[in-house]
Amino acid sequence: MVAHRAANLHPLARTGPSRLHHPHHRHPAAPSRAGPSTGRPPACQLGQHEPRSLGLSRPDQRAGSIAGLAGSAHPRPQPMMPVLGPGLWQGLARFVVVHTAWDAGKHFLATWHAWRTDAHRPGHLVYVAFSPLPCLPPAADPTDTGPAAALTAQLHQAWPALCPGLQVLHFEQGAVQLWLMLGPLASSLSQLQASAHALLLVPSAALEPQRLYGACARLAAPGAVALTPDSPAARQGLQTAGFVLGAAGSLLKAQRPAPQAPGFRPLPPAPRGRRPAQRHRHAVVIGAGLAGASAARALAAQGLAVTVLEQAPQAAQQASGNVAGLFHSVVHAQDGAHALLLRAAALWAAPHYAALLNAGALGEVGGLLRGLLEGHEDAPKAHPSPPDITELRALLHTLGLPPEHVQALEAPQASSVAGLPLPFAAWLFGQAGWMNPPSVVRAWLAQPGVQLRTNSTVDALRWDEQRQQWQALSVQGQTVAEADIMVVASAHSSARLLAPWTDAADWPLETTRGQVTQLSAAQCERWGVPRPRLPLASGAYALSLPPQLGGGLLCGATKQWDDADPQVRNSDHQHNLQQLQSLTGWCPPGNDMGDTLQGRVGWRLATQDRLPLVGPVAALSELQGLRQLEQPRHVPRVPGLYTLTALGARGLTVAPLLGEVLAAWVTGAPMPLPTKILDTIDAARFVSRARRQP
Repeated sequence: MVAHRAANLHPLARTGPSRLHHPHHRHPAAPSRAGPSTGRPPACQLGQHEPRSLGLSRPDQRAGSIAGLAGSAHPRPQPMMPVLGPGLWQGLARFVVVHTAWDAGKHFLATWHAWRTDAHRPGHLVYVAFSPLPCLPPAADPTDTGPAAALTAQLHQAWPALCPGLQVLHFEQGAVQLWLMLGPLASSLSQLQASAHALLLVPSAALEPQRLYGACARLAAPGAVALTPDSPAARQGLQTAGFVLGAAGSLLKAQRPAPQAPGFRPLPPAPRGRRPAQRHRHAVVIGAGLAGASAARALAAQGLAVTVLEQAPQAAQQASGNVAGLFHSVVHAQDGAHALLLRAAALWAAPHYAALLNAGALGEVGGLLRGLLEGHEDAPKAHPSPPDITELRALLHTLGLPPEHVQALEAPQASSVAGLPLPFAAWLFGQAGWMNPPSVVRAWLAQPGVQLRTNSTVDALRWDEQRQQWQALSVQGQTVAEADIMVVASAHSSARLLAPWTDAADWPLETTRGQVTQLSAAQCERWGVPRPRLPLASGAYALSLPPQLGGGLLCGATKQWDDADPQVRNSDHQHNLQQLQSLTGWCPPGNDMGDTLQGRVGWRLATQDRLPLVGPVAALSELQGLRQLEQPRHVPRVPGLYTLTALGARGLTVAPLLGEVLAAWVTGAPMPLPTKILDTIDAARFVSRARRQP
C-alpha cells in the first residue's frame, strides 16, 4: 500500500470560491465524508437476539414515518414498507430488492440488519433504490448505541458524492451492496437490468402507473413478491405483469408464481443477448492482465471456480506491467457513451482501489488534475486558450456533477493543488488517482476460487458437445483446461482465438505502441524536474512515484500505430520529456538525457470507436431470418463463450467495473451498467451496426 489520500482533503475541494455548488446537492454536517468507501467497513456486534419477524400485512411500527420520494423535490411522508427478506431468501445465493424510492435508507438498513441476523441468509444481498435528486443517508441518532446505529455509521462513512446515474456502495466485504440510481424514475427504471425477488413499488407523479407496474414483468424473478399501496391501477398493473394478488389492505401484496405453481404465466423472455449462461459452475479465463484478472476476480466472487491461463511466466505482462497508470473520469459537453462509461467506471474504481490499497496493492486514490490545453479533447473547441472557467463550471452544473467528483480550476488554483506552477486550467477529479497495475492484478488473482496457471499458451478453442464444455487447446492440440464458461481476455490474440466462432475477424481493432519514461529520484533532483502532488494528465501524463516504486517521476506515453519495435528508444524519451514540458513548464537541460533514462514499451489494443469489447460473442450462424438485430441486445450469442478485451488506454479505469459487468452477464446478477451503456460496449455491436447500414 502507498496511500489512500481522500480527494476532498485539499482546501479547494472543501471551501472557497472554486467550489461548485449543485443546487440540489446537499451535504450532511456529520459525519464528514473524508473519502471513498474502502468496501471493508468495520464489523459491528449486533448481539445474539433473534431477528424480528415482520408481517406482510402491515408496516413495521418501530420505524415510524419516513420520507418517500414521490417524483418531486419535496418528499412525502410514508410508512416504511415491511422487510421482505426473511422467509423469501432462504436457499438463494443472491437476494435482490428493488425499491422505487429512497426513504433515507431506513428500509435498506432494516433489510441489512435482517440479513446479518438470519442464519439462513443468502450469500449476497443487492438493494436497488431510486431517487430523482441527490439524497442523504438517515440522520444519526446520538442516543442510539444499538445495531441500527452501527449500520447507520457504516452507511454514513461510505456515502459518496452522488453523480447522475448508478453508484454502488459495498459492505460486508462486498456481500451487501446498495445501488443508488439517481435521476428521473422513468428512465432509471428502464435502464435497470436485474432479476428481483422483492419489489417495493412507490407510486410517483413522474411515472404513469402502467409503466411502474409494467416494469415488474421485466424485473421480477419467478416467485418474487411485490408490495405497493392498494389501488385499482396497482391491481390491474400487477395482474398484467403476471402477479397473483393477495388480500386487500393498505398495502397490496402480490406474488409472481414460480414455474409449475398455480397461476404461473410465462412472460416474454429477456432479449437473446442479455440472457445469463444456463450453466456457470466453472470458468476458464485466457489472459492474466488487467482484463483477465478483473474478470476472474468478479466471477469467483459470484461463486464460480475460475482457472486463469497465462502464456507468460507470470501475470501482468505486456501493457499491464507498467510501473503505474492513471484512472479517472472525463467531462464532455455531449455526455455521450465515452463520458458515461468512464464516469461510471471511475465511480466504481475509486472505492474498489481504496480497498485494494488496504490489501497491499500500490497506488494512491487521492485525485488527479486533467489539464485543459488548447486543442486537447477536454478543452471546449469553441473557446480560445485559456478556456472560460465560468462556462466550464456552468457545464458541470448542467451535467449535475458535484464538486467532490470534479471541479473546474483556473491555472492559479490548479497550480496550488499540484504544488507547482501550471500553464493551464484544469479539471480536478476527486474519485481518481493512480495504481501500480502488477500489484492490482496480483490482488485480483488472490481472490478465493481463482487458480492461476502460467506458461500456458492457448492456440485454439474447441466446444466438446458430448461433455458440454469449452476447451482451451495447446499448439499440439491437447486440452489445457476446460469449463462451462470460456472468457477470452488475451488482448492481441483475442480476435484470433474467437474468429472461428464469431465476427471477431471483422472487429475494427487498432494496436498502438506506447513507451513511458521513468526518471529516478536522483535525476529529478539533479535536473530540477518538478514532481506534482497529484498526477497530471492532458494528452500525456506525469505522476510522482513513491520510494516503494523507485521514487522519481513517470511520464509519457508515446502513441504509435502499427509499430512492433520492442526496444526502448531515445527519440521516444525526448518526446515524453517535451510532453512533460507542456504539462509543467519545466525545460529539459539538454538533448543527451535519453541515454540515461529508464523506460518500458507496451502495446494497447483498442477498437476504432474507443470502447471496449465485453460480453458473450455473436452467433453468426443463427442470424438468418431474425429481426431487431439493429440493437445488440437482440443478437443471438454463442453459449458460454465470452470476451473482455480492447480496453485501450483506459484499462485501469474500466477494468474493475467491466469485470463485474462480465460476471453479471454470465450469472444473471444485477447488471452494474445502464442498458444504454451496455449496448455501446457489447461485443456484438458491430453485427448490429452492419445491419443498420444501407
